[in-house]
Order: sequence, then C-alpha cells, then structure tokens
Amino acid sequence: MAALITLELTAQELHLLRNTIRARRIYAPCQHTLARGIWQPWMAPLLDKLSQAEAEPT
Repeated sequence: MAALITLELTAQELHLLRNTIRARRIYAPCQHTLARGIWQPWMAPLLDKLSQAEAEPT
C-alpha cells in the first residue's frame, strides 16, 4: 500500500492541477505509444480526488 501524503493547496493551485489532469484525459482512448505517456490509468482516481476537493466548501 502506498503512503498517504497530505498537501495543502491554494484554490488556484487546485484548479490548475485539476484542469491539467482533465485535459490529459482526452488521450485515454489513444493507443499510440506517446499518448500512453500523457494519460495513465492512475490519473482517473486523482482527477476524482481533485474534483471532489474543489467541490468541497472551504
């Protein structure tokens, strides 16, 4: 099991990370070798975590 890491981000940092990962998601169905380096399956749960964090009121 991976170690749990806690990180504090500003709203702007969170927004940047979420949008960057979300933009990479368009490469998920691609089979090209280079596209596989842009989108990795582990990014889907990360995108969910970032979206959930952004939706939570502060």
